[in-house]
Amino acid sequence: MPKIELFKTLKALITEYPSRASLRRANLAHLFDVLRSTLPDDARAIKLLAGRFLGPEVKGEELVEGLKRANEEMLLRAQDSGKEDVLRVYAEFVEEWWETTIDDNLVGDLLQLILCSTILNSWR
Repeated sequence: MPKIELFKTLKALITEYPSRASLRRANLAHLFDVLRSTLPDDARAIKLLAGRFLGPEVKGEELVEGLKRANEEMLLRAQDSGKEDVLRVYAEFVEEWWETTIDDNLVGDLLQLILCSTILNSWR
């Protein structure tokens, strides 16, 4: 039975192994497709999937957009499932990014997108 730890390890291996960017993107896309179909309702898998919009090379406005997309996906999945473990993992995701040292100008953008996404999605 596949476990999330396997997918996390493979993601780290693919991300850190020196290879062409196009090959790395293709391998990660395949990994995320397999993860999505293998562990569709696993809270930690949902978080790992949302993290595909983020990475060490993502900076500036691209980081804000990636955080927005990841936050929206996590929030939607948390609301759709209503499961406590998914809600907990979403809270961990927000807390981790809030505590991450990023450009001071982006902190306001991050807070705004999280709050707006939360408010807008609560109206659904």
